[in-house]
Amino acid sequence: MADRLATLGVAARHVGRLLLVSAILLTFFPQALLAQEADGPVFWLKFDETAGATTFADSGSAVANGTCDGGACPTAGATGRIGHAAQFDGVDDRVTAAVNTPEGSYTVATWLRFTGTEWVNWRTLVEFGDDAPWFGVTPSGQLTLYPAIFGGSLPKGQWAHAAYVWNGTQSKLFVNGQAVAVNAVAPPGGGQGLALAVETGGPNPWLGLLDDVRVYNRALSDAEIGQLAAPETGPVVAPPAPPPPAPGVPPSRLFDLTVSIYKPITTPAERQPYEELFRLFADGIYEVTNGAHKIRTVTFYDNGRFADRADIQWIQFEQQPRASTNAYGRGRGTVHMGDAIFSQNTQITDPNDVGTFLNTLTHEWSHYTYGILDEYASDKTSTDPGSPQSGDTPPQPCSVMCAAPPSIDFARLNFSTPKSTAGVGRTNTAHYRTFGASAWETVARPPANDPPATRGTRLYWDDLAPKGPAAGQDPSVELPAARTTARDALNFVWVDANAPTAKHRVFLIDVSADMGQDNKLESAKLAIKNYVDRTNVGDLVGIITFANTHTVVQPLTRIDDDATRTAIKAQIDAIQAEAGVTNRNGAGADAAAITALQQASTNAFIIDRGVYTIIDGACTDNTDPFIFQKLYNDHSAVGISFSVFNYAATPKPNDLFSNSLELLRFPTTAANPPGTYQFVGNGGFAIPGVAAAAASPVSAGALSSALGAADQQSSPLVDVNLGTARSQTVNPGTPLTANFYVDATLDEVEVAVLFDGGESAADLTLVDPDSLSASELPVCESDGYDTLCTILLSQPAVGTWQL
Repeated sequence: MADRLATLGVAARHVGRLLLVSAILLTFFPQALLAQEADGPVFWLKFDETAGATTFADSGSAVANGTCDGGACPTAGATGRIGHAAQFDGVDDRVTAAVNTPEGSYTVATWLRFTGTEWVNWRTLVEFGDDAPWFGVTPSGQLTLYPAIFGGSLPKGQWAHAAYVWNGTQSKLFVNGQAVAVNAVAPPGGGQGLALAVETGGPNPWLGLLDDVRVYNRALSDAEIGQLAAPETGPVVAPPAPPPPAPGVPPSRLFDLTVSIYKPITTPAERQPYEELFRLFADGIYEVTNGAHKIRTVTFYDNGRFADRADIQWIQFEQQPRASTNAYGRGRGTVHMGDAIFSQNTQITDPNDVGTFLNTLTHEWSHYTYGILDEYASDKTSTDPGSPQSGDTPPQPCSVMCAAPPSIDFARLNFSTPKSTAGVGRTNTAHYRTFGASAWETVARPPANDPPATRGTRLYWDDLAPKGPAAGQDPSVELPAARTTARDALNFVWVDANAPTAKHRVFLIDVSADMGQDNKLESAKLAIKNYVDRTNVGDLVGIITFANTHTVVQPLTRIDDDATRTAIKAQIDAIQAEAGVTNRNGAGADAAAITALQQASTNAFIIDRGVYTIIDGACTDNTDPFIFQKLYNDHSAVGISFSVFNYAATPKPNDLFSNSLELLRFPTTAANPPGTYQFVGNGGFAIPGVAAAAASPVSAGALSSALGAADQQSSPLVDVNLGTARSQTVNPGTPLTANFYVDATLDEVEVAVLFDGGESAADLTLVDPDSLSASELPVCESDGYDTLCTILLSQPAVGTWQL
């Protein structure tokens, strides 16, 4: 061909720091801290103190707090890589601690951000004694554990992670999680005392920020260093099992929810007002459902992490608290709250305002989870019958859907009833106009019985109907007498930004004969290998093929380093289509995937688990219940998403049903949590009476993009994913330049280039805003038709980049 088609894609991610829980707080304990792991850091300065601090808490086992002297103290409270950081002036700012050079194997690690224009001098990071050893940066910007080892290049003006490991026989330097130098030179030892930012024998001061400084009395593995350098993902500690219900008492349904708070929350005192409110909120949900529902795990993210997908988005001032209706568990919508609500004078920290916050949060949750509409009167008029109006008549007595009073009155934290609405002639409310019934009548009936305009849209909880009040009765009032029961399943999880976790994926690959045609299987292998290249250290990936039966090609395996990735890709390369086999029996493969994911999650609760099925057609298993219902049942039962990426747009001769392709969508979107369904083949529909065009090789680009989109949709590991892409025809031998701008909000940028031909068909160079070639090299894979290359930039410099 005379021309080649090149596609450039740039995906930019503002990555949230979602990590291991550092504390679980149970309702009946003020605070229960997890024990410091025996292999954790001996010295650990998080630098999360506020401005003016002169002592910096050691979160390691040594409890050797860092100190400084007056004018030589760094500025605390600066914005850090994780929470806060310390800003050093490049003159005399220094922090010291009573920590000596570890004996035997050890690790030193820190986040750093150099704010000067040029390195010029040696720059001190960490020093034990007097150069025994000295960890820092050379005048050329090279990392060193002096005098044992030099290597790597540190950026200016952006965050980078630096680490040194001595394992007793080998010295190793790391920059941003990647090994940059290795040798067998032992470091000097015997240093007494530790200093940051200014060395003992001379100034060589650090200019810029330091964050998360750690010393371990052991050699961390490459995988552990990679995790320290990527504080974006993480497992959450398993919530405790709720106590069994009393004999003869049906168990309550347990609800988990997530809260994203706009600011850093690092101390018990800062957590206290939120925890107290959510204890009361647990009371409120138990009350409003007459004991049918309880709150179990409330997971808090600070610094605005995961605001785009949390159940409750918490900002500084929310003048109009509100909620999406019928959104709980559907992956869309949120409840909007704030530290101040309605006015700046109504504050969560004021005990006199707790009632307003409780009533408001329970009110908005009733929209979000139960689909109940407002029952208060407004001072406005509206043409929307589902909105409050001037002249509306609230229930008597009023309900949780009335305006929020400032006091706590559990009798009001209940749904309206026939007695409080039609029984007293008070049906002129947004809710009654829409549903023709009180709130309790509404939640007790199936959504199919709602009026036609709203039929089938409301979330339905079948355990509410038995709890509804009898005809002519008011709702029962459970609180405060039942407070212990209302809170007995409750626990709080504050997600720490320091200990990483992983994403678990099992790929199910159809190897029936049709997949061997038109480059479908080869393009799928290319896209999956590219996915493996892009996985983070700590992620788990498994590969299972299926046709007549299934084969575990690669057990669910932790990504530890590039060697692990290479080994997995070799297994993918060996996959071949099965000639003459037309069955696509995926039930066994799916069951094996679910089992593997469940077993992997016994050590920690993995937030993001999913099965990705690449198939050409629909499943052909004969199962009871039928295969599509079985997939839905199995995934909903274990809470693991199921996604399908299909090369087929039209039915196959051996499909079980004429609409099998449509049925295959059902378990992907209906199960909880939902997955995704994407067509990734060529074309998509046929025109009757027109001869079919000759089949053309399938490109890996569609599947690769679909996998990335599915990750973004299902995973809470990424806060914001912005993307831009373009396709362009390029004449061979003609240079192509593409520019893209990176702003200060982006933590990662991924550049993906798909082009015709093998890897040698194009030479790729990425140039940063300073007109320097990026040190990151493209990772490329080819299927013989296309080549897919990706370049991942961590903490990229702000400005215009050029490919």
